[in-house]
Amino acid sequence: MPSKDVNWSVVYQEAFANAINGKTKDGKINSKLWGLHGGSKSFDFYGMDKNYKTGTDINITGIGYNSLYYDGYYQKVFIFTDDPSKSFTFYIIPVSTPAITFAYFENSENNYQYGDVVKCSVHFHNIYSEKSQDVCAQYFIVENNGENKKFGLEETTEDIDLSQIKDASVWASAVHIMPDMESYYGRGANQKLENTVLIDYEKWRKGEVEKKEFSVIAVIYRDNI
Repeated sequence: MPSKDVNWSVVYQEAFANAINGKTKDGKINSKLWGLHGGSKSFDFYGMDKNYKTGTDINITGIGYNSLYYDGYYQKVFIFTDDPSKSFTFYIIPVSTPAITFAYFENSENNYQYGDVVKCSVHFHNIYSEKSQDVCAQYFIVENNGENKKFGLEETTEDIDLSQIKDASVWASAVHIMPDMESYYGRGANQKLENTVLIDYEKWRKGEVEKKEFSVIAVIYRDNI
């Protein structure tokens, strides 16, 4: 016999922690951060409202979010009947194909000048080192010009010549060794590398008086291959 229908709700663990620690407005969690919707009764439980589903089981794969903003983040699952404050809870970490999810300049719509400092961020999902071999992450800033089009300036899994990218870049990050799986999942399956970058007059301008555009190239590679 199937068990009786129960209520299921899912929310970002970080958002829930902020709510119970009084770091959110009125102790509520934004409805967009709750993953399931369509409940029949409203619950005044950290903004849960009707953000839950009822059934003997649920499928929470791709529960309605763009996966870029969902995969890799700790989610807290609540199972309850009449009172969500008395829920049985556990955690999940949705994971997808290993990927470089974002590489960007913050406030990239601004026109920066030589001598300014810009923040650069690269986000990774489900990429980690193995016991037998380190997996390294590094990113570079290159000018968007005809010569650098050979790098593609877009996502690829083809072999690349790292030395050529280094030679063409106006800035390169340090090599970052990705954590192993055990360390990774202790804090989720996403990681962000951030740097502040000086728009150096000599390296970036190269004596040319014209407006220029630059791109971030993020690279993942195995060490000692």
